[in-house]
Amino acid sequence: MLNTPLKMAFILTSTALLAACSSGSLPKPTELNNDYQRTASTQEIWRASANDGNNELHLKLQPIINQNIIYSAGNNGAVSAVNTNNGQLLWKLKFQDLPFSSNLATNSDSLFIGTNQGQLVRLDKKTGKVIWTTTTPSTVIAAPTASNQYVFVKSINDELVALNSSDGRPTWNHQEPQQTLTLRDASNPALNNDNLYVGFASGRIMSLAPSTGSTQWSRQITAISGKTDVERMVDIDATPLISDNTLYLAAYQTQVTAINLRNQNELWHYKVSTYNDLAQDSKNLYLTDSAGNVIALDKTTGQALWKQTGLQHRYVTAPLSVDSANLVAVGDAEGYLHLLNKKDGSFAGRV
Repeated sequence: MLNTPLKMAFILTSTALLAACSSGSLPKPTELNNDYQRTASTQEIWRASANDGNNELHLKLQPIINQNIIYSAGNNGAVSAVNTNNGQLLWKLKFQDLPFSSNLATNSDSLFIGTNQGQLVRLDKKTGKVIWTTTTPSTVIAAPTASNQYVFVKSINDELVALNSSDGRPTWNHQEPQQTLTLRDASNPALNNDNLYVGFASGRIMSLAPSTGSTQWSRQITAISGKTDVERMVDIDATPLISDNTLYLAAYQTQVTAINLRNQNELWHYKVSTYNDLAQDSKNLYLTDSAGNVIALDKTTGQALWKQTGLQHRYVTAPLSVDSANLVAVGDAEGYLHLLNKKDGSFAGRV
């Protein structure tokens, strides 16, 4: 088959590496198999210096793209804006007293980001300068979700706060019961029309009214069971994914679930453990499980279409659906970018 060059801008960042609470050593990463037919390749378009983070914290600090600009931030307080077309650095600032710990969120004119000191910061998109800083209940790991009126922040202690976007004043809050043991990760609130969908460490998903915080509906995705605190961890750490009146959720050590948003009934579930975000195209879901497998599921039935096991224990990132090339891309902890065929999950390229 013809080896077709693939032009894509990939942004490589640190991944939260999670290890089991065990006295034993970590599993050895699977050796890469280079015996495959290469049908896709990458071409570097440009390269630019972003921000140094703090690898010891294993934060999932990844850039966001908005109106042809890549915004990124690091735990060292650096934040920058880069033109996606040519890699030109538009601005870069560093705030020594702002140890950023969440991903960025954006609305029409501002950026919002949380810190591990329990702060939310609003930055000007054009200059990066701080507009205001406000205190949140605890460390912010989940990315805020912002509209032009509100910004929604979920702290690591499972407290959700709605703030006024213009001045940072709190509007309402919702506190979930804290679990004995959770992953150091958190799903981002997802805003869709007049609904705010939030997953919690208890394995519960809630739909809240954005303006008042009143509960519209609530559902326990999976029952908490097990003899030890580790076995009872059922965190929803993947951001809720919404498509065609269906809500897709992924929980640690339990399952991926599809819920009909018209009546809140479960459509299907697939047993799997994951803490990474899901990806999708028009027909399928793509996920990476906690062992490092890459899996494709039919969005309508939840049936597994294929499973790539060649990246186990390599601490792979969340998948990226590259629709134009019919590929799924994932990165790993050793700096490899893997390209998989959507048809069967076979390797198509690696860089």
